[in-house]
Amino acid sequence: MIYITRKEHFNAAHRMYREE
Repeated sequence: MIYITRKEHFNAAHRMYREE
């Protein structure tokens, strides 16, 4: 996995949650 900032991680997680 690639290290990302908390903001990026939050956005990615939120987006993934919505995608699923």
